[in-house]
Amino acid sequence: MVCGWGPGLPENEILNGVNIYRTGGKITEFLRNRLSIKKLSGKKTPGNQESSAGISVRHKAGRLIKCFHDHTWKKVYWPDYACLWYFSAVKKAGQLLTENCYDSFITVSIPFTSHLIGFNLKKKYPQIKWLVDIGDPFCFLEKTPTNNHIFYKKLNYKCEREIFNQSDVIAVTTKPTLEKYAELFPENTSKIYVIPPLLSQINNESISPLFPKNQKLRLVFIGTLYKNIRSPGYLLFLFSKLLNTNIGDRLELHFFGSIHDCHDFFDKYQALLGTKIFLHGQVSREKAAQAIKKSDVLINIGNSTSYQLPSKVVEYASTGKPVLNLVTTNYDSSISFFKMYQPSMNLLEYRDSLFAERIKEVVKFIENPPHLDSATLQQWLSQFKIEAVASSYFRLVRP
Repeated sequence: MVCGWGPGLPENEILNGVNIYRTGGKITEFLRNRLSIKKLSGKKTPGNQESSAGISVRHKAGRLIKCFHDHTWKKVYWPDYACLWYFSAVKKAGQLLTENCYDSFITVSIPFTSHLIGFNLKKKYPQIKWLVDIGDPFCFLEKTPTNNHIFYKKLNYKCEREIFNQSDVIAVTTKPTLEKYAELFPENTSKIYVIPPLLSQINNESISPLFPKNQKLRLVFIGTLYKNIRSPGYLLFLFSKLLNTNIGDRLELHFFGSIHDCHDFFDKYQALLGTKIFLHGQVSREKAAQAIKKSDVLINIGNSTSYQLPSKVVEYASTGKPVLNLVTTNYDSSISFFKMYQPSMNLLEYRDSLFAERIKEVVKFIENPPHLDSATLQQWLSQFKIEAVASSYFRLVRP
């Protein structure tokens, strides 16, 4: 496996029998690490907790750095943030293909840069089968574009079409994604297959407890927030309404992951931060898995597109816990996913007015969610387990 290097990581190691080669990025990753919000620490109190002044300094500095990045480098790079990795990755991957006898190779996005690397390698080694694995679409993802569409929109479509033309097989995660690509690049429809997200099994037994043992009802959201496609506004409004119900004194709302460009949504709830609403920031996969495991209710905020299905919804469902699914459109892929998962409740923003009766339904769902027996759950989850997903990939890359 060829991937990007990060500070503190070896350039080559073997993990679970997989040879990992990390390349490039030493200057950019060093700067990113030094300028990250985590490094912009404020003063500490004796209890090792940052003062409110320190937190304010970190947030302001972080926003300033992000603003500078978004108005300079982000405006001009192509195809995405990983573009500089291309050169070292092509060199290392080419070296490996020359030294070893491979039947096939796979490039995975995001980042889309990996497919440009694959395009280069396929021209040099046309006899090796190339699988293009697409996590998020590229050219038609308008609301969270990977580059500046004002400059590069036509180039994005042209480039992705060329990659589809040169590839041998293509994997996407949802049927709507397949249908959209079939509409755009009909000559390649026969190459495209749907392989669902993988249910990850993560060992988190060694992680210190995240929550104290008490009678609180913890609503947990895992993931990155985006103003345009995954906004916390509706969730925060719903939570404020729930605080006025009979379970309000027991409720807590926890966010695990970057809030990205959504700081403004939390400003009006400043009085609740740290007492009812908790922002944990980016955490390890182990901590995120433990947060899912220890939650009382899981929150999914759907995308405003039908093309993306976050792998976390599979992890949510694997717990058997109740899931509140907040969506902005009936075409959200999560609605279709949770259709077979009984302990779930869909709330459609802009249509589900949060009147008293609807709030009562949500409270009832939180207190007494529907039950899904273990055997039925495991049978349904089998399609997302590593045996089924790996088998699907093996069938596609087999010479």
